Amino acid sequence: MSTFLTGNPHLKGYTLSRLIDFTCSVAFILFGYEQGVMGGVITGPQFTQRFPSIDTTSGHGNAQLHRFTVGIYNIGCWAGSLLTMVIGEPLGRKRTIIVGAIILAAGTIIQCSSYSLAQLLVGRMITGTGNGIITSSIPVWHAELSKAKSRGKLITTELSTNVSVAYWVDCGMSFVNNEAAWRFPIALQVFFAVSTIVFIILKAAP
Repeated sequence: MSTFLTGNPHLKGYTLSRLIDFTCSVAFILFGYEQGVMGGVITGPQFTQRFPSIDTTSGHGNAQLHRFTVGIYNIGCWAGSLLTMVIGEPLGRKRTIIVGAIILAAGTIIQCSSYSLAQLLVGRMITGTGNGIITSSIPVWHAELSKAKSRGKLITTELSTNVSVAYWVDCGMSFVNNEAAWRFPIALQVFFAVSTIVFIILKAAP
C-alpha cells in the first residue's frame, strides 16, 4: 500500500516518463467523455423508453427536465473543482486524483444501474463531482512531471482523445437493440477510473 501511494522506486527515466503520460491520458479521457457519450445516448430509443419524461424526440417529454438531466453533471464538475481547492494541498496530487476516481466510479455505477430518473440525476451529479476533481488535478500533475518541450502536445492530445472515444463508443453501441446501448457507454467510465487508480504508482508531484 505504501508503494502504491508513495511511488515505485524501480521506475525511473524514460519508463517513468511514459507511464506518467499513459496514466494522465487514461485519466483525462474522463474529461469530456461523459458529456460526449450522453449526447449520443440521451435520444436513443432504449434510453428514452427507460426515461420517457425526458424524451424530447417524441414531443411528449419535458424539455427543461431534459436540459437539467444533462446540465446537472456540470454542476457536479463545478462542485468537484471547488472541492479540489480544499483537499488538493492536504492530500497531494495523487491522493486527490484517487479520491476523484473513486467518487466518479461510484457515480457511474449509480448511473448505469438506473431504473428511475431520480437515480440517474444523483449518479450524474456524483460522477461530475469526481470528474471535477480529476480534471482540476491531472493537468497540473502532468505539467509538473512532464518535460517542458512535450507538455503542450501531450495535454492537447489528451483533450482531443476523450470526445473521440465517446463518439466511437456511442456509434458502436447504436447497433445494440437493448438497454446495454446506453448502460455500457456510461459504465465504461469505471474502467478508466479504476485504470487511473491502478497506474498511479508514480512518485508524487511536489
